[in-house]
Amino acid sequence: MANRGYVTAAYGHKVYLEQALCLLLSYKLQGDETPFTLVTDEGLASLCKELDYNKWFDKIIVLGNDKLHHFEGKLHAALQTPYDDSIYFDSDCILIKEPETLWKELSLSPFCVPGGIYTGGTYAKMNMTEWLKHNQINYLPVFNAGVFRYDTEGKKIVAEALTIIQNHETYRLPSADGGLNEQVALGIAMAKNNMMPLSYYNDLHFSFFNAKSVLKLDIYNKTCKFKKERTWREPFIFHYTPLYKAGYYYSASRKILERELNKLRKHYHINKIEFFKPTLRDKLALIKRGRFLIDGR
Repeated sequence: MANRGYVTAAYGHKVYLEQALCLLLSYKLQGDETPFTLVTDEGLASLCKELDYNKWFDKIIVLGNDKLHHFEGKLHAALQTPYDDSIYFDSDCILIKEPETLWKELSLSPFCVPGGIYTGGTYAKMNMTEWLKHNQINYLPVFNAGVFRYDTEGKKIVAEALTIIQNHETYRLPSADGGLNEQVALGIAMAKNNMMPLSYYNDLHFSFFNAKSVLKLDIYNKTCKFKKERTWREPFIFHYTPLYKAGYYYSASRKILERELNKLRKHYHINKIEFFKPTLRDKLALIKRGRFLIDGR
């Protein structure tokens, strides 16, 4: 078996360090002892040591703030992998069931991620026919880059995507909430190397973004279910963005998530996790949207 392992990143705020630990613990709970590397900044590396979290991670790699910022940071982090075969996770993910299934399903190409493709129409406010022609590609793989697997050859896709971000004006790369869109950069790199995303035939990884139901979650019983795009999803990896953000502070689903993560942390004798709390400005915005104190999401 190739030298394989998991990689995640935490930088900028302690919330992301706590998320990274929850991600790792969700694997420990299922008996998965695959090595786990954390890529972080100097400030969180110090906090990690202070909180005695170092003992949980197999390796901690520290990068400077010139690399760990916005979405670009996750590409720098992924490139730091010490493994020949890696799965990268955003820190706001947790394992729900069968970790070995991820390795099996995500091993069909050197860089593997579930998704679809665009060959025309509009995406990210772009005229795709014109945009694809500009970038000299025939299609754009579209996916959630919160989870992807890559081997030594696939690592070149990550490196090429980073170059694309650094030359974003040339590629007319769109922005996203938090910086330049690293998912589109990865998609361009995949298309240039004739790689396709994995079909959504299995609910390997879904985020709660734009979910249409209250979350059903029980980590101990390996249950996660929510409705998204008119379909009930039961992912192997639950990407719980944006529930930890201040705008979801009064959300029913957020309370369910916090309950489950804190049960997990209590099992390992670790203090409760605290997500972002709303400032006065956030509260006023929630009141304006009718989501203050009660939020049915």
